[in-house]
Amino acid sequence: PSANPTTQTPPPDTTTQPTPNTSGLPAAAASPISIADALTTAQAMPTAKPHTTGYKANRDTLFGGWANSPQLCGTATMRDQILKRDLTNPVLNSQCQVTSGTFTDPYTGQHMTFKRGKDTSSLIQIDHVVAVYDAYASGLWNRSQQERETYANDPDVLLASQGKANMVKSEGINLNGKGGRNGWTQSTPSIWLPDNRGYQCDYMAKRVHIKHKYNLTMSAWEKDETIAFLTQCATQ
Repeated sequence: PSANPTTQTPPPDTTTQPTPNTSGLPAAAASPISIADALTTAQAMPTAKPHTTGYKANRDTLFGGWANSPQLCGTATMRDQILKRDLTNPVLNSQCQVTSGTFTDPYTGQHMTFKRGKDTSSLIQIDHVVAVYDAYASGLWNRSQQERETYANDPDVLLASQGKANMVKSEGINLNGKGGRNGWTQSTPSIWLPDNRGYQCDYMAKRVHIKHKYNLTMSAWEKDETIAFLTQCATQ
């Protein structure tokens, strides 16, 4: 995110500067809707001031923990299900937990090796493409606990990512120009974008799809930035 609170989200890079390797990204990283459809959807998105009151930093309080995955023995969690989906050649143990695999991170283009362990599991994390705080402030604050927990465990919302990139992304919104959990202001751009320029358009379109799926809102500046960015993507 930009550290300058007056800087708008930049358009996709169209220069000949080298970009990270984007081959082999997980299939789930692709946007479920086209850039054109994302642009049309974004133009129709309702706007509202983000409702941050009542949000607690503890994710489990409002959104619950990882649910058990019925697809993985009923004992492994949704985290394992997403790792199994997004990693290449995943290896599972007797409890259907993912213990190893290879991975190309959509956010950085970095090729990685996953190994389950106390000191290694966090190197690849599971990101909510539209962060739970953003989703809460954009409409889930007045929904039921069950709806919030469904959101937090929805495979459409989740994507494996490099741990460092996920931490930098934080809530996905550049809050007060510094990231973190300090609350939105109308004058504070911008929407976080992955360093991997080759993935930025898909990321923005996927973000629109998720907000539309859950009938969430955008702030006025967020909507303007989204439309401007996707317009640039559509011309490529």
